Amino acid sequence: MRILVLSLALCASPALAWELLDTSPCTLFHDGEVASVTIVYDGALYTLHVDQQSAWHSSPYFAMRFDGRRPLTISTDRHIQDGTRLTVQDRGFANVLNGLRDNQTATAFTQSAAQTFDLTGAAAAVDAFKRCTQPATS
Repeated sequence: MRILVLSLALCASPALAWELLDTSPCTLFHDGEVASVTIVYDGALYTLHVDQQSAWHSSPYFAMRFDGRRPLTISTDRHIQDGTRLTVQDRGFANVLNGLRDNQTATAFTQSAAQTFDLTGAAAAVDAFKRCTQPATS
């Protein structure tokens, strides 16, 4: 009976892993307890989406703070807030990807809201995402 209860509890738990989705274009995804992060690379632009349960309020900036072995904070004023989704696009994402790979937590925040993500297991998924974004060599 205990095994059945434990099995059901595990099945009902949210997926908390960082994973490279088997899609085209390259997509890195993490479904946290109250928010999710998606990074897509379409061959020209990286797009970061941070989706949360409540709406993102208007803010003049968006930032990400990485805490752990290589702490770093990066910010931009080139973000779009659309209800529960916040989006940033850029041609380069090295700081974001290295921050996710090399640290223990990442906090996405604006003037009035913040979401913290556990980066346990992110390194392997980020490395796979980086390989996915590299042009094929012949």
